[in-house]
Amino acid sequence: MPSNWSSAHLTRLLLIDDDEDFYSVVREFAMAYSHALEWVKDLPEARYHAVASHELVLLANDLPDGNGIDYLREMRKRSDLTPVMIVAARHQLSDCVEGLNAGAAGYLVKPHLDPRELSARIHAVARNRGQFPNSYNDSRLSINSAERRLVVDGREKRLADREWAVLDRLIIRAGLETVSKRKIEDVLSSLGSEVESNAVEVYISRLRKKIGQNRIETVRGVGYKFVVESPIAPDPDVDLVQFVRLNVDHFLKKPWFAGRLILDVDGCPTLMRKSYKTQWAWLVLKPLLENALTHGLRDTPITVSVRADETIAIVNAGPVVLLPDLEAIRGRGRRGATLTAGSGQGLLTAKYAIKKIGGSLEFASPAPGREDGFAAIIRIPR
Repeated sequence: MPSNWSSAHLTRLLLIDDDEDFYSVVREFAMAYSHALEWVKDLPEARYHAVASHELVLLANDLPDGNGIDYLREMRKRSDLTPVMIVAARHQLSDCVEGLNAGAAGYLVKPHLDPRELSARIHAVARNRGQFPNSYNDSRLSINSAERRLVVDGREKRLADREWAVLDRLIIRAGLETVSKRKIEDVLSSLGSEVESNAVEVYISRLRKKIGQNRIETVRGVGYKFVVESPIAPDPDVDLVQFVRLNVDHFLKKPWFAGRLILDVDGCPTLMRKSYKTQWAWLVLKPLLENALTHGLRDTPITVSVRADETIAIVNAGPVVLLPDLEAIRGRGRRGATLTAGSGQGLLTAKYAIKKIGGSLEFASPAPGREDGFAAIIRIPR
């Protein structure tokens, strides 16, 4: 398994399938997302290509000369731990279970496979293997490679796949390591295209324009180094209203949440808060939104608002629900129970984060001023 598996956009794919129509779909996907793709149609070709460095295998269940799941078992017997996605023409629960038990990372059904699903699955494989750099946060800059999320001075910025690839390499050991030009060229070439002689300089220049000219240092004769913020740098103020808008927009970009959130901040005055407080506030807002979207009724929209009393409210209509018992959840944690999002880990995270900044988090059901619904009221202090 190669050691440069740092992000989903560095993936080298191997498709083992004799279906030319599906190959065309995967090829278009690979070109759009800057993945390198090799295609083989039978098991002898697959065994020949097994010596190459692939980072994900898309393996058809039914091959002209054998069974894909049997070939997966063969891979594992020879200690080939490359992640494998089983691809089937139709969904069969027994095949899905057999593939997962044989060591597959997932199971896809191809007749109507959406490229967005394929991209998300590949991204999840990288994330689950812990191959993303650690998130980086300071008063001006927030980088989350696992979520492909870059925020500079409170504003979200977009990066192209190759820009993410270079930034990922630079922040693996932020402030400690100088990355040579050759290593950055290797990262770019792994995306499956030729690298121009000035490609590194071009992408470094693009990143500097987006994250700040002083955030990437040129070490003459050696390479480039990501510059961490000085610990004595002043903590800037961030508009709380803009912060809420930005994070709600982040959820609305996910197709399965589209249309289920209503943002109500029109007419709200500017509410400035220190940057570090809004960073902690994200750890409050995110799990509460995820919980509301995951467990709320799909036909009852959720409203997120910033109110005149400077509180953030998450309110969903629907039946009255039992309030979360945070103390009981914490007690289960003390007894060694495994906490998951469903068992209250997200709520504990929110409770911990709000205490770190001296704020408050209150729950109510029915929601204040209503006869139904549920509300979470967040107060971020000045």
